[in-house]
Amino acid sequence: MIRRFIISGDNVQGIQLRETISKEANHSGLQGQTRNLLTGEVEAIFLFENNEDAIKKCISESINKVIKSGLLDGDETDSIRINDKKRPESEPEEVIDEKTEEHLKKSKFTLVREAELREMVWALQGAGKVFLSASLKVENLLGYKEKEVLGRLESVKKELLYMQNSFENVDEPVCLKQFIADPLIDLTPGEDEEKDLIRGLIELYYEYRAYKKKERHSEEEKNEMALKIERRQTEIGRLIERLNNQRNQ
Repeated sequence: MIRRFIISGDNVQGIQLRETISKEANHSGLQGQTRNLLTGEVEAIFLFENNEDAIKKCISESINKVIKSGLLDGDETDSIRINDKKRPESEPEEVIDEKTEEHLKKSKFTLVREAELREMVWALQGAGKVFLSASLKVENLLGYKEKEVLGRLESVKKELLYMQNSFENVDEPVCLKQFIADPLIDLTPGEDEEKDLIRGLIELYYEYRAYKKKERHSEEEKNEMALKIERRQTEIGRLIERLNNQRNQ
């Protein structure tokens, strides 16, 4: 038999919930799968073999870990429902589906992904959430984090400069990936330049990954990617200059 959870709320996609459920389930030796639904909900189904307590614990701990990560605000946390019921009173739905049940028995717990474009949208949403969360956490610390911020910016600038001249040899922009995950930039009111830069870097990262997945590229595609890298590299250079000027005032 199968146990099914539908997790709904104001924001349950693009916050690493699928990944957390999958990790917790595999750690507990559970079988099943999780996926994002087109309705904006997250579905998790489990193979039930007298392990309902472990299944409920997996769902509960996964949601709690996402909440503790800071990727949800208070209203979003309060809006979470499991099978249309508030936590922790929620109960899983029993599902009879012999074909799916046989499939689940043959593998570990899996994360089902959708079309690449839709996955990219969810990834961008998640990266944006991570960025905002990290920025809020360091809002009161930035005064003595300036050197680290500038160091990260310089690393990204150098990486983009290398990519600009030889991006065919760079499979994964590591510095860029680390920076957009935790930029340590204070989003003070009116500072739209930082927001626009981070959004642009997130877009560049995923566009670059999509570009590298293709085996062949036209000259037009190569030139377009080079221009995108150059544009972001220039923007980072301007931000570094402005932050250095602020420090010296």
